Amino acid sequence: MKKLIALTKGDGIGPEVVDEGVKILRIISDYSEFEFEYQEAPAGGGVYKSRGISLPETSFEIIKNSDALLFGAVGLPDLPQGVAETAILQIRHRLDLYVNLRPIKLYDSLKDRCPLKDEFIGDGIDITFVRENTEGLYANIGNITEDKAENLMIYTRKGCERIIKYAYEFAKKMKHSKITSVDKANILKPSQLWRKIFHELGDDFPNIQKEDFYIDSYCQW
Repeated sequence: MKKLIALTKGDGIGPEVVDEGVKILRIISDYSEFEFEYQEAPAGGGVYKSRGISLPETSFEIIKNSDALLFGAVGLPDLPQGVAETAILQIRHRLDLYVNLRPIKLYDSLKDRCPLKDEFIGDGIDITFVRENTEGLYANIGNITEDKAENLMIYTRKGCERIIKYAYEFAKKMKHSKITSVDKANILKPSQLWRKIFHELGDDFPNIQKEDFYIDSYCQW
């Protein structure tokens, strides 16, 4: 089974990270039916310096027509903040990549390397953060002047429903017993809509325990 992988190495440690990722994919290919073909799709600060744009259309087309993207990092200290980073924002929005999945898993073979005490590890660590990737502040709607900076935070029912439903279905598939919604519903109107939809959709998943946390409390917890 052949898959096309776009490689965006980017800046800083990006090339090193992507190269190591390719090594892993090659090992996977050796022990599975998958065969990977790679095509570079340059983007980021270095590309901006040479071409005046952080995500060339040729690179975007390569990414769009690939089965997956292996993305390194973007950003250079000698460029204005946000210039190189527009590359990843464009990819997210133009391809509607609304799911940002961040798994944290401690494998048994690595427990002795974990800096946490045994009392905190317990039976193990298996947490997945599911973050909406295209709406809210990540839509990057705003402006900055010498005296004022602003961003518009818009949540839609469609945007909330699809990411929350994804989180519930992911928890069910992975046999997770609990899902936690993290918001700021005591202050922000968009978070109030989010929390409302979280509980509406939760009725369809009676076997999953549900709870809410304000983001500041959750960070302390």
